[in-house]
Amino acid sequence: MRTAIENLDSVVGEALGLTNKDVSCLQEDLATDAFLRGIRPQYPGTVTRKMGFREGLDATDRYDA
Repeated sequence: MRTAIENLDSVVGEALGLTNKDVSCLQEDLATDAFLRGIRPQYPGTVTRKMGFREGLDATDRYDA
């Protein structure tokens, strides 16, 4: 999977006009930067938790005064 992601990064980087060095720097920043380290893409097959999800916000009686 890692190889596929690196290949995809190269294709997208090239489409955006980035050099291989630029892409490598971005990958390094994602791995080492304290803030960026916590950002992870949603890969197919992953299950995410819906935090803060509320139901019934569209109910007609919710906003009656």
